[in-house]
Amino acid sequence: MSEIEYFYAAHSAYAYLGSARFMQIARDAGRTIAHRPYDLRRAVPAVGAMPALKGWALERQAFKWAVPYHESAVKYWKEIGAWSADMDAHNNQLIERQDVLQAAWATMKGKNIADDAAFKKEWLSVRAAALEKAGLAQ
Repeated sequence: MSEIEYFYAAHSAYAYLGSARFMQIARDAGRTIAHRPYDLRRAVPAVGAMPALKGWALERQAFKWAVPYHESAVKYWKEIGAWSADMDAHNNQLIERQDVLQAAWATMKGKNIADDAAFKKEWLSVRAAALEKAGLAQ
């Protein structure tokens, strides 16, 4: 089975976006993915760019954030001893929340509400009900 090397910044929430689709495409093509998280703090200063990158220092990370970390980023944080069971529970709850909201959003497609204000009102109602049913905070 051929391997695809997947390089990404473990610090970035963008590493998560689209990754499920990417992994599915790789599986469908009979490929495995070799995860290669990369610490951009090592490369960017070498070219004299982004002094603000110091904000990515491990001691400055907020692991209990509003966006879940990608599973490979979590693996990286675990490997370097920076990830706790508490962080894992929080991240898993964020992933569950995303799944609940995605399923709720999918129900909006069939409603055919043309008016923006009515659509927003219905979405907020559907969203609240889905989160409440799942026992998640709004």
